[in-house]
Amino acid sequence: ITAHRGASAEAPENTLEALRLAIECMADYAEIDVQLTKDGVVILMHDPSLWRTTGQRLTVSGVDYGLISELDAGSWFHKDYAGTRIPTLKQAIELCKGKINLNIELKAEKSEKRNRELVEKVVSMIWEYNLEAQCVLSSTSHEMLEMVKELDREIKTGYILAFAYGNFYNLDCVDFYSIRYNFVNENIVRKLHSLGKEVHVW
Repeated sequence: ITAHRGASAEAPENTLEALRLAIECMADYAEIDVQLTKDGVVILMHDPSLWRTTGQRLTVSGVDYGLISELDAGSWFHKDYAGTRIPTLKQAIELCKGKINLNIELKAEKSEKRNRELVEKVVSMIWEYNLEAQCVLSSTSHEMLEMVKELDREIKTGYILAFAYGNFYNLDCVDFYSIRYNFVNENIVRKLHSLGKEVHVW
């Protein structure tokens, strides 16, 4: 059982508050989204824009963490969460280590250089906190998953699919496929299992 963006039905998504609730609810995993700020800090945020969760017409990649760290990421959800901050991945790991597994989704940008920087920083943090057995890395970009495997073959990776068409079955960089529920059928599950892949459904 995975708490999507933390316990996002009960607290603002991708915040420490949502992660604390996911831990309290005894979810198996908390799924979080990570991106790079302009100055290269890895933060938790789903959208490229900060508009939906902070009301600011800014992009994550366009501003430094110093500015982002001061934004209110809770009032949009409920007044009780006014003043909630956008956390760094480091803060999230320190909260969750030993308490809940993490599914860290790598959000892709158009810049391959920036994508590689994000992958390298996330993998470095996994090494720093000895988190290999407590996390998986997922993405809609199989190129980013290839970058992960170039750095560490042992980190478990998942390819997120909103559809299930074409020849996606046997990507060497993928350990599990995360597939939208209405595209999952018995044939797909049997095929992927026969290739040694797991199937996660959302």
